[in-house]
Amino acid sequence: MFAYASFQVPVWCGAVNRDGRTYCRNNAYGVLMGCRNRQHRWQKIKMIVFPTAKEKFNGFLAVAGLASAIAAVIVPVMTGG
Repeated sequence: MFAYASFQVPVWCGAVNRDGRTYCRNNAYGVLMGCRNRQHRWQKIKMIVFPTAKEKFNGFLAVAGLASAIAAVIVPVMTGG
């Protein structure tokens, strides 16, 4: 399932266009792959391999939110309340 979502599922490219404000809406295959433009494919790979500080912080917030949601479910079950 992970491989299908990463490399096969049809999605929009989503790479940042040259103007820096809009995103590419060309067809692409997989969340990790870009469209037919070589620069967009490189941009998506670079985003995964070399994340910026902003992207790292967003990833940290996502993991912290997930941990908080799991704790919100498990703590009441364990304490019986």
